[in-house]
Amino acid sequence: MVFTKQNLCIVVLTNLQAKDDPLPIIERIAREYLPDLKPMF
Repeated sequence: MVFTKQNLCIVVLTNLQAKDDPLPIIERIAREYLPDLKPMF
């Protein structure tokens, strides 16, 4: 996922058979760098 305005790009590699959605993982990582991030989902 790319956060253009904040100059941040997050890449999460997962197994194609993974049952978990990687977007919540990306959001948690993004909050480490952008604490004021509004909820994405």
